[in-house]
Amino acid sequence: MKNVNAFINLEQFLNKNVPEELLIWGDKAIINHKYGLISMGVTNQENIRQKFNIGNKMIIFGDSGGFQLITGSNTNVSPMKTLHKYETNEVNWASIFDVPLVKISNNKLIPILDKQKTIKNAELTYKYSKVMIDKSNNLNLNIKYYNVLHGNYYDQIGKWFNIVNKLELPQFAINTRFGLKNIALKIAYLIENNIKDVFFFGTASVDNILFLLSVHKYFDNISLDTTNYSMASFSRRKVIPYIFSRNEVFYNEKEKMIGINNELIDINDFEEFCLCPICTKFNDKELWFSKIAPYLILNHNIYTFFQNLKILEFLSKFKNFQKYRIKFANNSETVENMVNFIDKTHEVGIEEAYKSYKVYFDKFESKFSGKIKYQSMDNFI
Repeated sequence: MKNVNAFINLEQFLNKNVPEELLIWGDKAIINHKYGLISMGVTNQENIRQKFNIGNKMIIFGDSGGFQLITGSNTNVSPMKTLHKYETNEVNWASIFDVPLVKISNNKLIPILDKQKTIKNAELTYKYSKVMIDKSNNLNLNIKYYNVLHGNYYDQIGKWFNIVNKLELPQFAINTRFGLKNIALKIAYLIENNIKDVFFFGTASVDNILFLLSVHKYFDNISLDTTNYSMASFSRRKVIPYIFSRNEVFYNEKEKMIGINNELIDINDFEEFCLCPICTKFNDKELWFSKIAPYLILNHNIYTFFQNLKILEFLSKFKNFQKYRIKFANNSETVENMVNFIDKTHEVGIEEAYKSYKVYFDKFESKFSGKIKYQSMDNFI
């Protein structure tokens, strides 16, 4: 492996009117970090680099907005509108215009499972993305495009891959929303097809990181998006310092206390365990429950994500990394089985490896059953 990149989600910070002194990353503002990810389904029609004086200091990864379109959170999205935003924001890397295999029903994200609907969405993804990439090349935008691998189970992932791979892009992006076994199946397809560059959306969990660092020997370039780690709000305030990464951490606002595994402890006692810029600079426990608390927690979580990544990446270089995997994983059995499945895929191919480990996937894949109504997306170019 040559590179492990880590992306912050800029939209967790930008347009929030957050005081500059709260955007802490060591001695620098968080937006001065080398990487950033923005979604074209969320960002406005403006140049983020100019507006926030980012300039050319950082790589910006553009997410196409296909997810926002298919789920109905933003219907004003199309391949050409996405491309215009890519150009406006001077995006370096970007995802193709994918039509994900999900829909929203009763405020819940539901997977699309039907074979014909799978083929339909994959073909639309190929069609829309081909138009966008060809136009991008005509404009000499010099964007590094990532294909996107969707699918909820083994056969569906394969059908999707065979269609979108006609774009002939040497790098793929994967959404980690449906768990480690789903990630492993997708990685197996990439290894089978000699894809060496992969981008992972939302790789917050320690198990995901342990798994990815265990199989990164099969890739030249891995990029991780910290989106899930950076979420913070008054309804979801989680701090995850490395020492407590395996424990459930929550706030009790009424008592002004932090709870760890249902045991309340004083915030000042808690802060002794974390040396991040937030916990060392802001030690007034009342501050954690003020209006700026979510931004402080958000900064802490991102700092912790990078610290976790650095520690685990260092440990992964040792021959006995399996010992650390088992120690730090929340579900060590699943992590070990999926690592072994990937190693087997590399040895004998995905078909034989899947047969050997099918017992571990059966329960996971059995969840994907039932019929889901399909929403046509024929006219969005």
